Amino acid sequence: MTDKDFEAFLMKCQQEVKIKQSNLTQKYALNTYQTYSFSQANKSLELKKDNGEVLRFEVACIGSWGYEDHSWVWAWNNENLSESIREEANTLKDLAQETGYNVFEQGSFECEEIVAKDLAFVSVYKLKAQGIYRIVADESYLFLALKNVK
Repeated sequence: MTDKDFEAFLMKCQQEVKIKQSNLTQKYALNTYQTYSFSQANKSLELKKDNGEVLRFEVACIGSWGYEDHSWVWAWNNENLSESIREEANTLKDLAQETGYNVFEQGSFECEEIVAKDLAFVSVYKLKAQGIYRIVADESYLFLALKNVK
């Protein structure tokens, strides 16, 4: 893929994911949930309302971006994630061959937040997920692909 081809591919991914995200937000009123719970064991994300209503998604981990050190770590390379989650994320390495960009094979590297978001968009596209969710942790954001409502 040439740089120009990759830019077009990236724009396609961004547009598709933004549409999917908008559809999810409207269909499930995602902005009305107050808390979340992420389970590595179940590969799930639960969104909860104060009234007890719960929405569950099957998820895949994409990667995390450290806002302190501006570093990206792919989920498949993150020792803090379960082996099962890391194995599932291995498919994202295929993007290196598909795009010609080795960034998809590098376990971790420095980048700006916009690059992390772009990596998440491309990953959601690759995984054919329904949307994206960003968990804010102490020093990083964890990007999840929302696969299916459970």
